[in-house]
Amino acid sequence: GGMDRGGGSMEVQDEALKQPNLSRVLSHRTLATKSKVDAAREKFKQVTQNLIDEANISLQYFESHYEKFTTSLQASPVEKKKEIGQREEWIEEMNLQMERVQSTLGHLIKGPAHKAKTKIEEKKEKVEKKKSGARKLLTRLLFGWVMIFGFLAIINSGHIYVCALVAFLQILTFRELANVRYKQFKARYVPMFRTIQWGWFFYGHV
Repeated sequence: GGMDRGGGSMEVQDEALKQPNLSRVLSHRTLATKSKVDAAREKFKQVTQNLIDEANISLQYFESHYEKFTTSLQASPVEKKKEIGQREEWIEEMNLQMERVQSTLGHLIKGPAHKAKTKIEEKKEKVEKKKSGARKLLTRLLFGWVMIFGFLAIINSGHIYVCALVAFLQILTFRELANVRYKQFKARYVPMFRTIQWGWFFYGHV
């Protein structure tokens, strides 16, 4: 009986060798790789948190030196002279800490994450430009057709409406010209400049 069971197991093994379970092999490899990636992810999260903590410590350190420096400047002249060396030491330490932070920031900016972010932002800008261009085109087409049909409707309405349109366009044109000149004369302080201009405009039409 033992021999039969052994022979059966050998046949199963031989059959497994002839037809390997590729999905199982791939899943094992994927799990092995994923475990390493998970470990790297946890380590990266810890390092990132440490970096944030160090950044907060650097900010507190800088702020404390800044407060001490400003407090020293508000002291009496005699005390100011005594603390000249101390203030110079504070400034030197602040500059040193600033250099360390800037160096770390420079390395991060040169990394692949920042480059990927820049590429994503560039793609977003291109998409937004395309969308805004399409919106502008549709808006211009819409208002263009509205103006065309509105103009045709005014012409078909009769002479009175055409005269009213011409007068309206003249008023708008004169308004723009008066505003342009008003900015120049405003600097010279010419009193009642726009009132005089509009008075002459209506006098000329009457």
